[in-house]
Amino acid sequence: MIFESFRNRESIPEIRALQPAARDNIFLADPEGFERELARAPDYGVSESYRQKLLTGDLSRVEASERLLERLADITPHSRTFVNEAQVTGSLPIVPAYLAGVPQNMRLRRRQKRPAGPLAIFLETTASVGSMGGAEARGAVLLALVRLLGEYRPTDLWVCTTYGERNWMNALLVRVETRPMDLARAAHLLGNLGETATAGHRLFCSMQLSFAGGWSYGVPELERKWCGEIFSRFLQPGSDVLYVPAAFLTDNWRQPERWLREMLVQYGGETLKDEEEA
Repeated sequence: MIFESFRNRESIPEIRALQPAARDNIFLADPEGFERELARAPDYGVSESYRQKLLTGDLSRVEASERLLERLADITPHSRTFVNEAQVTGSLPIVPAYLAGVPQNMRLRRRQKRPAGPLAIFLETTASVGSMGGAEARGAVLLALVRLLGEYRPTDLWVCTTYGERNWMNALLVRVETRPMDLARAAHLLGNLGETATAGHRLFCSMQLSFAGGWSYGVPELERKWCGEIFSRFLQPGSDVLYVPAAFLTDNWRQPERWLREMLVQYGGETLKDEEEA
């Protein structure tokens, strides 16, 4: 496990303005490193079964996401870009071709499908008190999203547990292998969102970090708005970023298919179904 601690004052102006002394503690681990750290803190209530499955994974947690994928089989995301083609008609002249008498002397701008660039996915395991009951269903939706996007574009998956208080953000980011997808361990971490969040919380407690077990900086809006930006700057600057923050009751988890379709359009591009309907 790698630990980094740095002041936030140079990164996010909104946080800096409200809390000039804000400090971010960020821990990076793979599932094996996470398990080793939990094994060193046996008095903090993380089950032996949960720890062992960080090493072996748990494919029994895949079924719920599989059902969602079956219901979304009618759509495939396609990103689009613009290319300039030489044609007989178009919006701008190609002067050398015109002077040479070439019929295709106009520039026509077309949209075309292209492969999308890499995407860093940060999925938060924690939730507001009122939305904790839907953790298992939310985990299935998140796993389905990762699997869908992973089929279309290169992805890096980070499973995040974030807590804090005023002037503090403590985050554990567990990187799951995606090339190829380590489905068993992704399913274990996401299929047990509540226990994954609890394990991260207990790990912070064992390190005696300063936090009250609440929202980063003590303000839910700051965590939900900026933690993805902080993680991406720290880990993968320049990548496209998908950050799914801690769950609120107002989030659209009760309509998982609709949410997944929205995410696919936003991060995967126009879909084949959209194209057919157009």
